[in-house]
Amino acid sequence: MPVRRALQRVANRLVYGRRSTPYDVLSGFATRVGAAEPSPDTLVQLAELMAGGTGADPARVWLRVGSQLRPAATWPPRAESAEPAAAEIENADADADGVVLDGNGSGRMLPDADLAVPVREQGELLGMLTIAKPRGERVTEVDIELLGRLAAASGVVLRNLRLDAELAQRLADLEASRRRLLSAQNDARQRIEEDLAGGSRAQLGVLRERLSGLAREVDPATAPKTAMLLGQLVVATDGAMGTLDGLAAGVYPPILAADGLTAALTEQAAKAALPISVHAAGLGRYPAEVEAAVYFSVLEALQNVAKYARASAAQVRLQEDGDRLRFEVTDDGVGFDPASVAMGSGLQGMADRLDTVGGTMTLDSTPGLGTTVIGRAPAGAVSYPIKASEPALSGASQ
Repeated sequence: MPVRRALQRVANRLVYGRRSTPYDVLSGFATRVGAAEPSPDTLVQLAELMAGGTGADPARVWLRVGSQLRPAATWPPRAESAEPAAAEIENADADADGVVLDGNGSGRMLPDADLAVPVREQGELLGMLTIAKPRGERVTEVDIELLGRLAAASGVVLRNLRLDAELAQRLADLEASRRRLLSAQNDARQRIEEDLAGGSRAQLGVLRERLSGLAREVDPATAPKTAMLLGQLVVATDGAMGTLDGLAAGVYPPILAADGLTAALTEQAAKAALPISVHAAGLGRYPAEVEAAVYFSVLEALQNVAKYARASAAQVRLQEDGDRLRFEVTDDGVGFDPASVAMGSGLQGMADRLDTVGGTMTLDSTPGLGTTVIGRAPAGAVSYPIKASEPALSGASQ
């Protein structure tokens, strides 16, 4: 027996050179797969075994996600930029081809594929195994047999990883959809604000000018009732314009788009029913969706203070914290126990709004010691920076 094993090793060396034998490859794959739960590293190990057993450069494992075949692992490793793009597939489950040579059939769309073997389970295409032979070498029967056996043995692994990849893709699609919805909402808010400012408010402005002109022409001595009525109409028109301005600012304040968070929040603080200070020295400009998410989250927090906190004052702080934009809204009110109080729709709305831009929200409150709402959002590309030497802005009204 020792002599026979020694002769077998010599024969293998003559046939395969430095390559692993098919038995070694299959044994190694079974050992590695059985050692732990399938992971992306398992596919890297599979590609490495394929390359070691066939002398391929490269050997690649493709994973089917939806209607695409995506490169999931390559050996020898390539730079990410050198990896091929995903390939669209059509009628993959109906395609019964097994082994594809020289880029024919199912392997036609895959690069570096002198040999392409589909991985199937119960007729469903889960992925592909492909190899490219070095220049001057051809695909052998041993290569075909080896990839065929690996494809048969790797179905469970690819199925599990495909499910993970499809779930990740669905989550990414959902997140992208939420971001598009938020962007569409912000755009709609701006259009409504523009319509209010350019339509209804402009019409009220014209009406006010006409009423003011009539009031100036009427002599209070000869027509006191008419003069009084016109004066009342002018005042009422001013009130309507003020109400419309407040509505437009609540929909989407023009100052937010024009001057950024510091100016917009300071303007709102000046209109509050309790003293509110805003500290945001040196704050710059951020992506519109981030500014809108932070602005409306801070406003929601301040509305909660006014409704529930029974506070005498509140404070808003904004600052850059690394690559994040951080804000805090703190009050000196009655506070509460977050563990025993369910999150209301306002707080949940804040958390959801920040989440759509990749942000987070936390709440810190203690009975009798007030509440602090902390939010973080990605700063993104900063532009139009304000000089850091400018003092913090604040606004307050009783």
